[in-house]
Amino acid sequence: KQGRARKFQAILPLRGKVINTAKAKMADILKNEEINTMIYNIGPGVGADFSIEDANYDKIIIMTDPDTDGAHIHTLLLTFFYRYIRTLVEAGHVYI
Repeated sequence: KQGRARKFQAILPLRGKVINTAKAKMADILKNEEINTMIYNIGPGVGADFSIEDANYDKIIIMTDPDTDGAHIHTLLLTFFYRYIRTLVEAGHVYI
């Protein structure tokens, strides 16, 4: 958190692995605290309700530990973004 420009950068630490959105039902996904925190902080809505113009951030940078768990978390997060906030990915706003 120390190495950022507070005026335009934010850090959202996640605890552990997020839910696998490729297998879970939407109701279970929305009950997940980590996913809800990301949705709330990134901007309003998911799926068709998401508007890239209303996003709170221009770049989403996924940073995890450089180990197998970190690689799995990368995959879980990218799956969530691609399935439910695809316009953010397609517009080139998600980085790993």
